[in-house]
Amino acid sequence: MKKPARGEIIEAVAKSCGIMTDAAKKLNVSRQSLWEWIKKDEILKKEVSEAKESLKDFAESKLLENIKNNDTTSIIFALKTLAKDRGYVERQEIAFDKDMQINVGYSDGDEG
Repeated sequence: MKKPARGEIIEAVAKSCGIMTDAAKKLNVSRQSLWEWIKKDEILKKEVSEAKESLKDFAESKLLENIKNNDTTSIIFALKTLAKDRGYVERQEIAFDKDMQINVGYSDGDEG
């Protein structure tokens, strides 16, 4: 399998937002070959990292749009991930009683 030029790889990775399966399809190469080429090339590693960061930025912007549009699920998600320090946590508690039975409980962070 012929290795595409670095520029072609960078373009495919950027257009696929760092999703390697999509980038490999765009290049008509196997996913494994693409990963091998990236592992050996520091510039390609950096470009993959940048593409994934761009995807995270895009996803965060969509989350913010949803929050601004009063989407309850997005608001709850943001609070549970970004506002843990303010008590918006959800945790699982496991307790053992004297007979060694396991009791699993869920807490939404509201201790009161």
